[in-house]
Formats: sequence, C-alpha cells, structure tokens
Amino acid sequence: MNRYYKFIQQNPRKYALFPLIAYWLIIFTLTTIPGNYHIDKFHLSDKVKHFLAFFFLTFFFIQFLIFYKQKNKISHLLILSFTILTLYAGLDEIHQMFVPYRSAEIYDFLADFLGICIGFITTAIVFLNYIKQKVKE
Repeated sequence: MNRYYKFIQQNPRKYALFPLIAYWLIIFTLTTIPGNYHIDKFHLSDKVKHFLAFFFLTFFFIQFLIFYKQKNKISHLLILSFTILTLYAGLDEIHQMFVPYRSAEIYDFLADFLGICIGFITTAIVFLNYIKQKVKE
C-alpha cells in the first residue's frame, strides 16, 4: 500500500483528480440517458447500481481530498465531502425527474446514501495508515 501512496503523491492532480472527474462524468452521463434507452450489461438491481456508483464515487472523492489537500484538516475535508456527495445524490435524483422516462425515487437516494456511508467506512480502512500519518503532521 505504501507504493500506492507514493505513486499518487507524485502527481495528485493526474492520479487522484482525473479519475474522480472521469468517474463523476460517467455517472452524470448515465443518469442523463432517457429511461427508454436501456443499457444493462450487468443485470444488477437498480438499487445495487446506485449503491455501487456512489460507493466508488466516495472512494475517488476522498482519495482526491486526502492526496490533494492544502492546509485543511482531514476531519473538515471528510465532513465537506460527505455533505457534497449527499447533496449530489439528492440533486441527481431531482435531475432524473427531468430526464424522459426516468423518475426520482427516495429508495434510489437511500441506496446512494448507503453507498456513500459504506464508501466512507471502506475508504477509511484502506487509507487509515496514510490518514494517521497526515494527522500527525
């Protein structure tokens, strides 16, 4: 895992920001496709797709904040990221009300929110050593 940290630290913009932006654009693009144009290569439940989308978005978002932070404390960044991701999950559901053949559903939002929460826990476990080092600094 140490090699991974060093790899990202070499160029956080390239290795942490680009994957976040690319993934976020993919999510936005997929939620903008009208509901009657069905692309379902994975045959997963809609709620599982929502969960996984926001689980990985959370991972990329926190990874970016950890490696790209300037002078903010990690705890402030985590609260900020949780707020931004939760707001985006809600706005994404509202956005889908305006996409043909799609709708906003509270259960989709809850799946998004659960993905964010589990994503936070998983990311904290993955980056725990790195976060401990940063808190000491």
